[in-house]
Amino acid sequence: MKTTETIQEQLSGPKTAAKVRDWLRKNKHKGRSALTRFLCGALNLTDRLGKPRLAGVHKALRVLESRGFWKLPKAQGAVRNPQQPRRLNTAVAPPCDVPARVEQVQGLRLLEVSTEADELFRAWNELMLTEHPLKDCRLVGRQLRYLIGSDHGWLGAIGFGSCALRLKVRDEWIGWDQSTRKSFQERVINMARFLIRPQVRCQNLASRVLSLCLERVGSDFAARYGFEPWLLESFVDTEQYSGACYVPSSVMC
Repeated sequence: MKTTETIQEQLSGPKTAAKVRDWLRKNKHKGRSALTRFLCGALNLTDRLGKPRLAGVHKALRVLESRGFWKLPKAQGAVRNPQQPRRLNTAVAPPCDVPARVEQVQGLRLLEVSTEADELFRAWNELMLTEHPLKDCRLVGRQLRYLIGSDHGWLGAIGFGSCALRLKVRDEWIGWDQSTRKSFQERVINMARFLIRPQVRCQNLASRVLSLCLERVGSDFAARYGFEPWLLESFVDTEQYSGACYVPSSVMC
């Protein structure tokens, strides 16, 4: 079985690292974006939809720079501080008249947050920053975000990102070795954020939302990234939460 290399592993290989240094030496007048585009083309670094993996290459270049592989050109233009995410100028309005049981909720639905320019993206960030216990809206790797909508207002939000790189109990449960894990790890995604708003008291709402996610995350992920995940993982702080809302199985197929 052929093992899939990460972008960092490809760029840090002796031949490719030499190619990067040679490009930097010959193109002192060009910036990081030009280098990123060059590497995507030269190394055929594309996703399953054929789109260049610009963000992944850009990040790998910065990580390897911090490890002494090379010195990148100075970043051009205004760079947004990742610690200052895009958010609303006001709090998200509280929902009204939410019933006590999920069967009575009108218009329960998931709304995918598609781009950072979307107003829904700002609302998602605002909810996570102000109402989620972690107060953190950042996700890693391949991502999906949803707002939990209803006729009563926004009931919460949920977000998925790339899975934990190494997790002994998961890897043992699946039964894969290191080589197999590296080849298929992209098929596992992590439910990194799940918020039911503190003022919402609705029996079985969390479980219903998880069921809605299982019905559509696979197809939504495939539409965005070109392949379907096989498994969802998540983590529960059992000192604070029971995890009782989780459905019996998180297997996608």
